[in-house]
Amino acid sequence: MSSVQPRERGSRFSQLAPALIGLLGVLVGAGATSGVTYLVAHNRGKASEGGAARIVLTEVQWNDNHLNRKHQLKDGAWHAERERLARSLSNLEWAWVSKYYFDLKEFRTGTPDARQRLDRDNPCTLVALNAGHYSRSKHVNAADKNPTCKKRPDAP
Repeated sequence: MSSVQPRERGSRFSQLAPALIGLLGVLVGAGATSGVTYLVAHNRGKASEGGAARIVLTEVQWNDNHLNRKHQLKDGAWHAERERLARSLSNLEWAWVSKYYFDLKEFRTGTPDARQRLDRDNPCTLVALNAGHYSRSKHVNAADKNPTCKKRPDAP
């Protein structure tokens, strides 16, 4: 009698194939789950940033309609949403919006030419906040074609 065991039929790979296929399925499933989770989080973040622009746009429009009553001017949305806006606006758009709020602060404190700067720069601020997507105003649509809005605003 021999002490050698008879070999089973089939190669070593064919014995491991079911385990390898299972491992591959786990890896594909994990990758798909991670990808979907990332896309959902990314889209939720983008929607949040777009919401921030709409909230600040509403505040800018409110202020534009109430410039004759300094005590009613608002900047709360700007303070609450500027971090999210910083992620979603381009550098040029950010420059126009931040200049608007700088000029608004100057106007509230009585700086002599701040009102003129607000009146001049307000159309470009609306363009920077993509007001054309939310408004059918001729004023906003005309400002969108204004070459001034394509350049960085002048420093105050």
